[in-house]
Amino acid sequence: MDASQLSSFSDLPLDVARLLFETAAWEDPETAYNLVLVSKVVRQWIDPILHYSVVLFRSPELTSFHNSIISRNDNAFFSRAVKVLSIGDRFSGDIPSPDPDLRRDKVWASVKAVLNACRGVGRLALWIENCRDLEMERFTGKDGSLHPTRMSLLNLTADLYISKQDCKVTFLPGSLTHLNLDSEHSVDIDIIRWKDIYVCCPNLAHILLSGNAISDDFNDGELFSHVVEPIVAKLPDTVATITIVVEPEDMILRDDVHLFEEQLDAIAEVSNRFVVVCHDTSYRGQVQGLHVVENDHTLFDLEWGDWQDMDETWEFAERYVANRRQNAMTSAPQVCQNQAV
Repeated sequence: MDASQLSSFSDLPLDVARLLFETAAWEDPETAYNLVLVSKVVRQWIDPILHYSVVLFRSPELTSFHNSIISRNDNAFFSRAVKVLSIGDRFSGDIPSPDPDLRRDKVWASVKAVLNACRGVGRLALWIENCRDLEMERFTGKDGSLHPTRMSLLNLTADLYISKQDCKVTFLPGSLTHLNLDSEHSVDIDIIRWKDIYVCCPNLAHILLSGNAISDDFNDGELFSHVVEPIVAKLPDTVATITIVVEPEDMILRDDVHLFEEQLDAIAEVSNRFVVVCHDTSYRGQVQGLHVVENDHTLFDLEWGDWQDMDETWEFAERYVANRRQNAMTSAPQVCQNQAV
């Protein structure tokens, strides 16, 4: 069915028909997959929507998408269509091969082919330990082909490009405005060389920190010394918000609440750009810069690859900091706690 037939069949102007199909596809992914079967014309409309956000967590997803790139033989399409790309780390273990090196090489060849094709990505999520094997500087560095504005680096460990032992932050793109660092394993967060990140990313405006290591520092009373002080040491004016998501232990709220409050008071005093988001409902104290959310609240449950939650968290932090500054300008400092998101 060609364009004229489709227009005649629907008895609608072609642009109206396209709007209806695209709206239905954006609202329901299952509907979108069915719509590509209607006609070649409709498929041309819907394909970019289906490829807008790509999540590659395991080898079958990676292999399927790589094969799609090869069969389509049109990197320009992927460059235009793919705007959100999340690449996991569950690859090498389930690609059948007796040779681990061959298996690993196959994985990285596929991932690099994906990165080469998806050059229009605006949001990029990566497992941090993969960055060295992927030679990410080739893709996102100064002369790279990728220029995302938002990056999420997962599973922070001591063996980083951005550590004191191996300080190579050049894989972080200069285009970056939003950076999420997440650690699911205990690690000394103070190894991060923030001043080098600021130099490498002159447009960086919003920082989001989460994960077990952040919560561990918080519960040990070391959040200020391990996380906050290194961040503010060379903090440029361009950075507007720093959001820290923590999950306090019951003990600190029951037996050491003074330690809890002292940390937050120190953070609020050093900069009004910090927002500490606490997953707990039992604390009812008055501390500036703290936002307490219900335990079942989903906004700050930052699941891997869930860019909607991350985007909403950044937007919340921007509003929150703006309100604090407005309050400081119009009245005495006010506590910003339990406010609506």
